[in-house]
Amino acid sequence: MEWAVYTSFLMLTISAVYCIQTQRRTRRHQFDDLWIINHVVDDRYGISSTAACAVICATSSSCRSFTYHEANRRCQLHSWANFFPAATATTIPYPGAAYFASLLDCSGANRIYSPIEDICIEVMTTTKSWHNADNTCKNLGGQLVVADTEGKFNFIKTTLQGSAVWSNTNYWIGLSDETVENGVFIWSDGTRAGYTNWMPGEGGSSTEFCVEMVRSHDYKWNDNPCWAPLRFICEYTPNIV
Repeated sequence: MEWAVYTSFLMLTISAVYCIQTQRRTRRHQFDDLWIINHVVDDRYGISSTAACAVICATSSSCRSFTYHEANRRCQLHSWANFFPAATATTIPYPGAAYFASLLDCSGANRIYSPIEDICIEVMTTTKSWHNADNTCKNLGGQLVVADTEGKFNFIKTTLQGSAVWSNTNYWIGLSDETVENGVFIWSDGTRAGYTNWMPGEGGSSTEFCVEMVRSHDYKWNDNPCWAPLRFICEYTPNIV
């Protein structure tokens, strides 16, 4: 019944994506029936459902996880999602409480999270070749950003345009046709490009294989030599543990 509440509520409100998106981003944690007592940022009574508690977490900038107790309708928000039962939880007096955790860390000065697109990006201000940029993102646990929908592209573009520091240059994204036939572009996650946003006449070079977002053309795309030193954007996605 409880999971049915999530499914129905998720269809009704996009604001709940951060905390209750099904299984991929947030899941019922192994600490069910344990009431988390550390890192509390909000503690409310009278909340109508677990889904409503999730929305409160979703709209709080400091919430990384929440606990909901059905019997007394208590919703408790936490600033940290990595808990150890022996040190931070108790079964008294709240048996029946369920703990849910967001598993994506998007903290950091150059990291921005979009709850609508469900991605965390990091704007890298050093310049590297496309391959070195790709390796840097992978070493950090991510990948060069996959702008494979109009929504993701607009989120990235708006993020860059909103910063005086970030908006003055071009950026590598995770797209290349270097390892396949010319004109067949593959994202850094291995998927073939469907959505594209090329500048007029671009995307067909036989000598330029890696793709940049071009500031002077509203961040539309251009294929460029992969050795060119450019800034780049990493993307991080949730991990389920």
